[in-house]
Amino acid sequence: MAKQASLGRNVALNGIRTLFNLLFPLVTFPYVSRTLSVDNVGIYGFSDSIVSYFMMAAALGIYTYAVREGAKLREDRGKLERFASEVFTINMVSMLLSYALMALFLLAVPQLNRHAAVIGILGIQIFFSVIGTEWLYAMFEEFAFITLRSIAFQLLSLVLLFLLVKGPDDLLAYAGIAAFAGAGSNMVNFFCARRFCRIRLVRGVPWRRHLPPILVIFSTTVAISIYTCSDTTMLGFLCGEHEVGIYAVSSKIYALAKMLLSSVLIVAVPKLSLFLGEGRMEAYRGTLTHVSALVSLLLFPAAAMLFTLSEEFVLLLSDASYLEAASSLRLFCPALLFCLIGWIANDCVLIPARLERVVLFSTIVSASLNIALNFVLIPLWKADAAAFSTIAAEASVMFISVRRGLKVARVGSWLGRDMLLMAAGCVPVVLACRWVHGWGLGCGATLAAALPLSFLGYAAFLAAFRCHVVLEGASALKRVLARAR
Repeated sequence: MAKQASLGRNVALNGIRTLFNLLFPLVTFPYVSRTLSVDNVGIYGFSDSIVSYFMMAAALGIYTYAVREGAKLREDRGKLERFASEVFTINMVSMLLSYALMALFLLAVPQLNRHAAVIGILGIQIFFSVIGTEWLYAMFEEFAFITLRSIAFQLLSLVLLFLLVKGPDDLLAYAGIAAFAGAGSNMVNFFCARRFCRIRLVRGVPWRRHLPPILVIFSTTVAISIYTCSDTTMLGFLCGEHEVGIYAVSSKIYALAKMLLSSVLIVAVPKLSLFLGEGRMEAYRGTLTHVSALVSLLLFPAAAMLFTLSEEFVLLLSDASYLEAASSLRLFCPALLFCLIGWIANDCVLIPARLERVVLFSTIVSASLNIALNFVLIPLWKADAAAFSTIAAEASVMFISVRRGLKVARVGSWLGRDMLLMAAGCVPVVLACRWVHGWGLGCGATLAAALPLSFLGYAAFLAAFRCHVVLEGASALKRVLARAR
């Protein structure tokens, strides 16, 4: 069996992976947005949002369920093989149903049929995501393998992008490269999974045991997908591809920020599930407190910087033809705060505690609110309306989940004070960003200068007011340096 990795090592590895996942679109999206044109970027974004629904249907909430339940079985190979094979069999059935539904919608909806080629190419990812059994690697905390595999295929995809995508007519080539990046990684997963256990299709799956929790998690995923993808889908139906192309830039930046900030949470979930399952509440609360503090430490200044320098971030990822996306990006900044705090409550507290129904309730409320606001506001405010509905959706999830989560797991008494200090620490971040903005530099130079100045101002403020997590981090760094001498 695989050796259990430390949380710190997993955070570092997943941080590296997330950094490359962040750098990849930072390199590719500016090239693509300038090469394909606003309308083609909109077609790709609309098609990708459609495929995401069918990919979600194929995934069926199995990843979260398998990681949570499988982490308890990883020392018993026989039980693990049976569990993994049963979950894999369920996933294959859901994949076939998903493809059948996608074919039906492509035939029945003219607006989807018009983009059938792009949707079909992107849909290849559904098959490979199922056979890739990513949940097995997360279960064993194999983040080194996941990181190296991911980086290799991103670099290969980058080479293909610059070789094959030369103008607006290369939309299908871009879709193929995007599908290849995920498909290749999952193919490697499939062939390397035998070192953990033998996975196969099996008969006699105990559907009544697996399906209820899977379907609860799946229902939550559906609700989350509605308020994360319905914005793009509804913009495409109500306003056309051009508006989707504009919105694609602000939503891409928002998604990248979430990806970077959530890297700590992804690696913490298996360990938190393990601690909670074994009744090790002290270890669970300590880990949860420090994970929450670390995410918050990065979250507040990131949101402040995105808000203040929204135009520079838009220009960095695109060009002046997308500049109106800065307005919706500013609206995404409070949504980023609500999203990550709610994510901590859901993924680190409620789901490990098997309170999926609370998560489901909060996401149904938020999805309903999101759809209602989109229908009313998108015809009036377009992309800004879609971003505003995201604020409302993320806020509702956060309030419901945090309220219930606090009854399950109490965090360290110092965390509340630290979070107030982090929020107040955004003031020097905003001042530094505004000061640099006034220098009249280009977007890249402005961001490069604002980042270290904002960091210094933020760190000095937190240190001056004796923020617990900063002082603890400084002490740990001193111990490491002392041992290195």
